[in-house]
Amino acid sequence: MSKINAGNKGLMNLGNTCYMNSILQCLSHLKTFHPHNEYFYSECKELKEGLMYEWLQFQRKMWSNDNDKIVTPIQLLKCFKKLCDQNDLYFENFDQNDCDEFLTLFLDLLHRCIKRNVKINLNSKNKEERSKIVIKGFETWKRFYGKDYSYIVENFYSQLLSLTICPECYYYTTNHDPIQVLSLEIPSESKSLYDCFKHYTGKIVLDEDNKWNCDKCKKRVRVHKKTILFKTSDILIILLKRYSNFRKINRFLTYPMELDLKDYNKNYGTHKPNRYTLTGMCVHSGGLNGGHYYAICNNYLDKKWYEYNDSSVSQIETEKVLKYTPYLFFYKRIN
Repeated sequence: MSKINAGNKGLMNLGNTCYMNSILQCLSHLKTFHPHNEYFYSECKELKEGLMYEWLQFQRKMWSNDNDKIVTPIQLLKCFKKLCDQNDLYFENFDQNDCDEFLTLFLDLLHRCIKRNVKINLNSKNKEERSKIVIKGFETWKRFYGKDYSYIVENFYSQLLSLTICPECYYYTTNHDPIQVLSLEIPSESKSLYDCFKHYTGKIVLDEDNKWNCDKCKKRVRVHKKTILFKTSDILIILLKRYSNFRKINRFLTYPMELDLKDYNKNYGTHKPNRYTLTGMCVHSGGLNGGHYYAICNNYLDKKWYEYNDSSVSQIETEKVLKYTPYLFFYKRIN
């Protein structure tokens, strides 16, 4: 029997667990989690049990050259379910779940396995990067993660900047929020992923029922609100809100193999590039109350694209990669 190439293995469906399998494939195909990634391994080498330990064992199976065509993630699922119970986190096991719900919980529980205290300093002397907005963003990040930092936060967490602006005197307030998954609405006129970004970061005017008393000019006004990507993570996970008003939006949107966020992301204090390359996608087929999830991933060892549909794995041509209707995107920063 010929050996199966590393990273080209299917996953056993454990009973309506296609949502989990599609996420595990997309995460597995990130170099961030490769078992030979020395930085990743250094974070986990002392672990003898727990979800991160099981994840590392799973990764070793996925990326070994052996005769196993299919990996059974039962230990990973059992450990995940146990931690959900211990932390009072609701998740219906062995039921049809949204893959983004599993993703958010899974990454959060991995984070809890290896979180630690760190010193977070703002070292920039650039005047623009020491403005009140930047300093507040830095202080917010420090408050959230100074005592709760991890490899997961470092690689997967971005920060949003929300502005609330008075249209009369231009006084504004700011709010900085960390995010793990960037959720984009699909406007009716949108044709591309970039259109969704444009809508997400566009200015909106609140209605009469949500007027605001300005602290500066004291007028009661219809405020303007705007969201900016303050800084983005090295692994950018994007969710398209394909479920709206009890219906599924199946419309095809173009999306790039290389994503350029220069018009949407400030990247304050990081000086990191705004260009990303596509590494994987989760696709949902079917309707609102049912269906099936599967993954499209790039195997970075042989540079080829594959469709991972539970236990079935098939190579696809590069030109087909941009013809799906994804639910979740995984992009990696190009350094």
